[in-house]
Amino acid sequence: MNQTLSEVPIIRRPWLWVAALILYGLALNLVFIGSSPLGSHEALAAERSREMVTLGHWTVPHLDGQPDVRKPPLPFVFTGLLAAAASGFTETTVRAPSALAALGIALLLMFWVRRMFGWRPALLTAFVALTSAGFIGWGRRGEVDMQVAFWTTATLLSYWMVVTETGFARRAAFFVIMSLSLAAGVLTKGPLTPATLVVTSLALAVAGESGRRGWRALWPMIAGGFVSIALVAPWVFAMVQAQPDAWNVWYLEYIGRAGGAIGHDKPWHFYLTRTPAQLWGLWAIFVLLGAFLAIRYRQLPRGLAVFLLAWGLGAELLLSFSVGKRIHYAMGAQPPFLFLAGWALDRVISAPPGDWFYRFRRPVVWGVGVYAVLALVGVTVYTGIFLSKPDPAENQSVVGQYIAREVPAADTVASYRGVGAVEVFYARRFIPVVEQNDLTAWRDQHPGGYLIVGVMQIPELWTAHGPWQVIAPPGWQSGASKAQAILLRVPPK
Repeated sequence: MNQTLSEVPIIRRPWLWVAALILYGLALNLVFIGSSPLGSHEALAAERSREMVTLGHWTVPHLDGQPDVRKPPLPFVFTGLLAAAASGFTETTVRAPSALAALGIALLLMFWVRRMFGWRPALLTAFVALTSAGFIGWGRRGEVDMQVAFWTTATLLSYWMVVTETGFARRAAFFVIMSLSLAAGVLTKGPLTPATLVVTSLALAVAGESGRRGWRALWPMIAGGFVSIALVAPWVFAMVQAQPDAWNVWYLEYIGRAGGAIGHDKPWHFYLTRTPAQLWGLWAIFVLLGAFLAIRYRQLPRGLAVFLLAWGLGAELLLSFSVGKRIHYAMGAQPPFLFLAGWALDRVISAPPGDWFYRFRRPVVWGVGVYAVLALVGVTVYTGIFLSKPDPAENQSVVGQYIAREVPAADTVASYRGVGAVEVFYARRFIPVVEQNDLTAWRDQHPGGYLIVGVMQIPELWTAHGPWQVIAPPGWQSGASKAQAILLRVPPK
């Protein structure tokens, strides 16, 4: 078991394998990606992108026609450009950036591993990443977390190359890539990418290999930070100009979230205990095996082991200090764990006769092949058959599509006590909110107007403000969800 990975495996025609991997990743991530309606968080991101295109404000995101400085603009720019190129916003164009980001992370890991260990470990690492539970789940959702993970991966891998390369030209090129990726991470989801870089570089400066500690590990982070600040500054000025209290909004969005002001309260060990099942999936055993071989038997160089563990565990521990936790916040911390899984998988597959792992070679090879087929078939069947069926508890998209299709633009549409992002996105129009105290006046002023309400609110509205014409659009199904939407119409005079 004390064998090191010193020999570089030879793979014939590696670019054919790379092409096959890309095709597999596209099939895994893009097939039937638009078969189900957008969820609420997906619709929020999609609506910001739609308003960015509609209003022409590419620097400051807008929501309901108003500046929304809570979120940086870069992921909405990508979605907006893709939708403009594809002639419209659909479920596919909204989710495609996440799918491409997942494939991009796999390719980044592949080329990085190839430089150190050769093609076979590189291809296996990329395959592990594509078929991990987190990548399959969040690579097919129209939220920004997979894009954050991509920029974090690009930042950390290029940082490693700056620290380890010897030639000035290569180090300068990777420093530029690191700085650009760091700025892009900030413009995607705020401080998560730079925080991960700081934790990793500090660990490498203290515990890395001789010659790569101290200032050599710290200067790329410090200098890259100044460059990224210069790149991000124009966006900050634009946000403050659009909304003078932007600093207070950011404080609540990031510091307040860490303190639990926005909800999603979880125990401190949430990420450490949930990551194996929810983000690694079946590769968890190989992640643990890779960590065991790297730490116990030192089969990875010390600096590389410190880098990987500081990136993965350091980022998850940093996130653990936040009271508000959601599992996809940790997507940017997963690439080093997935590398350990791919490296350990290659360690088993390449074990020579007499090695303790040799007995597992054949079943592991067969298992990987079977899993590759089952993952692709399972995702295709699940998304193409089960997710494509309407959920009776989620009718927001049906209501929104009905408004876009049947309600003339001149007719008034409002929402009672809060509008859902799904209805707004599918309705393709701004929908104002009517509060309870203003409802009587709104009825009098808008005969024939439409009101989006929750099904559970109908008895209250009928008693106090009736009568109404209830409109259940085609495809609408009765369900028990409190969030289920339906359309009411004020009887025309």
